Amino acid sequence: MKCTDCHSPHGTSNRATLRQSGWETCVQCHVEKRGPFVFEHSAVKVEGCTICHTPHGSVNRMLLARREERFLCLQCHVDPFAVNVPHGRLGFQTRGECVRCHANIHGSNFDANFLH
Repeated sequence: MKCTDCHSPHGTSNRATLRQSGWETCVQCHVEKRGPFVFEHSAVKVEGCTICHTPHGSVNRMLLARREERFLCLQCHVDPFAVNVPHGRLGFQTRGECVRCHANIHGSNFDANFLH
């Protein structure tokens, strides 16, 4: 893999001179994450893959931006009363990883909550 697989050396109108906009660059190789999915994780489409992943390398598993996966999820899913946090304050899991149940985090054709 080389820089020009994702970046254009002559510049583009995209952020970081990416060959394509946001997540489109990543799914050129990671086609299984492309979709379309009936239920899409909007963060991927809006913010792009870098909302969770560090594309230039990380000591973390799967190039995640945070070492503990649940803290990565809690960056956005923080308010226990918000629509995007279905676990109420008293039932919210404070231990374990979110992907234990929400395994299809990039999108799902079967479940709106990205469950198995």
